Amino acid sequence: MTCQHDNFMCEDQNCISLVPIFNFLSNEEMAEIQKIVKKKTYVKGEMIFLAGEENNNLYVVHQGLVKITKYSNDGKEQVLRILRPGDFLGEHNLFSNKSLDINAQAVHNSKLCVIEGSKLKELILKYPEIAFKILEEISYRLAKAEELLKNIAIESAEKRVIDLLISLCDENNVVTLDMKKKDIASMLGMSAETLSRTLSNLEKNNIIRQSKNKIIILDENYLFS
Repeated sequence: MTCQHDNFMCEDQNCISLVPIFNFLSNEEMAEIQKIVKKKTYVKGEMIFLAGEENNNLYVVHQGLVKITKYSNDGKEQVLRILRPGDFLGEHNLFSNKSLDINAQAVHNSKLCVIEGSKLKELILKYPEIAFKILEEISYRLAKAEELLKNIAIESAEKRVIDLLISLCDENNVVTLDMKKKDIASMLGMSAETLSRTLSNLEKNNIIRQSKNKIIILDENYLFS
């Protein structure tokens, strides 16, 4: 199957092929999913959906970043996770009529592929492997959430920051920060002040160097020890 003569279709096809719950399908099967995909564009800061809404769509991040949040009773925002191209959200509400309990917001200008829940369910009946892939992803996310809660409870702020730097650094030991530090801090279960202080201490000890939206790792032995 080729999409070189239709950029819109080509983008949708690439969007679908990015997602683990679909990329095992054949080109013909992906083309079937492509027919029910709608492309939506969100500007930086725009809400994709809000807690309390009834919504059973599946959203796939094609370009940009999306943050998933909850608000405490006192109005404090907690960042649960950051979604990047190929990540998806909305899977929990595919099989439930409950209202959403999370918010989704575009961190940058973002493009998402949206699949209506009822239409996706029809495809799941035809390709049951999709349901197993969704369950695998839910299990993985639960494990990551439990690990994060454990780390927040027992690990120091420095250890949590170091673990994040290790997970984000490229082959040149450079970390590019593509979201606000307050969101990173929230995701790590600390205040923005604690994150800034921890990074400053690492910099003073010549372990890292901060440069605008980048962090260069100078002493990888310290971080990876």
